[in-house]
Amino acid sequence: MKKLVVSLAIVLALCSPGHAQEGVFSLAGANYLRTTLVATTDSNQMFTAAFATAYGSTVDWSLVKAILITCETYDARLAFGVTAENDASPVGHILYVGQSMRIASLDQIRSLRIISKTAGSAASLQVSLER
Repeated sequence: MKKLVVSLAIVLALCSPGHAQEGVFSLAGANYLRTTLVATTDSNQMFTAAFATAYGSTVDWSLVKAILITCETYDARLAFGVTAENDASPVGHILYVGQSMRIASLDQIRSLRIISKTAGSAASLQVSLER
């Protein structure tokens, strides 16, 4: 019994938010339609248009439940429903190299805009569409 209690305490401690490993998340059960490398530019882009250009075809966004974005090179800015900016008054959440973001709302995906965080430093984003 004592061994069970100690084991349970260790499992609970490792599962607590304070002990979560940064950048580690579960993809169990995900059904991905496609993974494509998307590059940001120095100009604001609609994410859906940038993905379609990189993919080389149109995408039926009604089939998409979520997207997984991982930043590989340089940093990017992601903004929802407003123009992403990288000037003196920057707008958008920064996605740093090595970070990932999962967006599980089709409305948010359709309103997502992307831009390079720093002009002249295009971010490379690995993007997977999940259905």
